[in-house]
Amino acid sequence: MNIGIDIDQTLTNLDEFIIAYGQFFDYQNNLNKLTDIYGDSTRSKFNWGEQIDTEFWHKYVFEINNQIQPRPLAKQVIDMLIKDGHKIYFVSSRAPNYWINPYKVTYKWLKKYKIKFEKLIVNQKNKLAVCKQYNIEMFLDDREQHVESLFKNGIKCFLFDNFYNKNFNNPDIPRVYSFPDFYIKVKKLNNIS
Repeated sequence: MNIGIDIDQTLTNLDEFIIAYGQFFDYQNNLNKLTDIYGDSTRSKFNWGEQIDTEFWHKYVFEINNQIQPRPLAKQVIDMLIKDGHKIYFVSSRAPNYWINPYKVTYKWLKKYKIKFEKLIVNQKNKLAVCKQYNIEMFLDDREQHVESLFKNGIKCFLFDNFYNKNFNNPDIPRVYSFPDFYIKVKKLNNIS
């Protein structure tokens, strides 16, 4: 089975870095704009305009990327999924205006942590088109809008739990809390199918 996995807030816990570095950036620039600690992006957390948001990312993207790690046991679970015969496709919305060459940065990061994959696709807002192009049959993401759209189009989806998606409730889209939890649910689903 071809499995799509999102990166930020799914494979990684980017949020803790966004908050720390964002507050430091705010302090350094006398902005004091932290307005919503539970927002799902720097723009929603800090109420920055596009220009300031871009400045933040250009200043800290490499530092953040060098420090962030995969979620606990993510690599081991991905290795197990591959051993079980699945192909892993990383599909991310990482865009060049923030990540400065997102493919290269992400590819290098995945290699640093020895995370295997079939294909890396970045700068993708339309994950459904990617799923259709690569025949991705299952997807793990933290964004309810992505999983809902994919699910409506016949792709089995899992929502990676996060504080900003707590109100999402679709009994057909299981919530997962860790990569081991994802693996157990994938195995259970495959045994039923």
